[in-house]
Amino acid sequence: MSRAAFLAQVQISMKIWKIYSFCYVKCCY
Repeated sequence: MSRAAFLAQVQISMKIWKIYSFCYVKCCY
């Protein structure tokens, strides 16, 4: 796996994690 592909993968998972935690906070509070 190339470095660029790895960085793209990390960015995607960070984005998903941000959306997930945002929804979690909105739903729970």
